[in-house]
Amino acid sequence: MWWGEKIRSFSPDGTPGPEITDFEKPLSVAVNHRGQLLVGGLNEHSQVWVYDISGTPTKAGTFGTEMGIFGAKTAGVFTDSAKLHWIRSIAVDAEDSIYTGCCYGTFWGGCVEKWDPSGTLRWRVFAGTSIDSAGIDPDNESEVYSKYHHYSLDYS
Repeated sequence: MWWGEKIRSFSPDGTPGPEITDFEKPLSVAVNHRGQLLVGGLNEHSQVWVYDISGTPTKAGTFGTEMGIFGAKTAGVFTDSAKLHWIRSIAVDAEDSIYTGCCYGTFWGGCVEKWDPSGTLRWRVFAGTSIDSAGIDPDNESEVYSKYHHYSLDYS
């Protein structure tokens, strides 16, 4: 897994600007409609950090439960709270809803979630594997196999 050491800014002409160096292992960034920078990655807090970037970048808040899925009161249990981990992607839409793409361990698969601006979970989709691919059984196209999983598909 590759991640950055810091977040760099540049002017439209390419001149280096302020940097964010306090976020551990950044992987993904997005800018919301309020002009704030959202940063996710492999940080130990398992949170999206929100920065005011109107001047020198300053941390303005966080999104997600401190320590994510593994440090919350009910560790390892998904609830409607933002218990994130290894935040590989962040996006925002026109309403400033936050979309997170997380990986919950090397082989545990991934999850894409939509959170409205107040932090309420709107939907969650799980992926079966995170770094492997799966193959369809040529003798029975409703059976799919990956390195660790077997899925039976119902095409109806």
